[in-house]
Amino acid sequence: MTNERINHMEYLSGMENIGSDIEDKVISKMNSFSPENYTESDVISALENSVCTEEDFGALLSPAAEKYIEEIARKAQSETKKHFGNSIYMF
Repeated sequence: MTNERINHMEYLSGMENIGSDIEDKVISKMNSFSPENYTESDVISALENSVCTEEDFGALLSPAAEKYIEEIARKAQSETKKHFGNSIYMF
């Protein structure tokens, strides 16, 4: 039996090209982010939504969200538990 196995830790030419425009979208959003444009009502609305949009995340990252840090942390903890439970995986 011949050993034709590829070393999965070795770089192969073209690996960095995954054929996606996600990086471009993320960089574009990052460059257009203006935290000073968000208001306290934007932050409150983001906290009340059951699903956060990109605009909601922008509001939660803005200076207007500073006094809502505890509420943001509670929402983040709730979302984490909803998706992952209380499990800890060790490898």
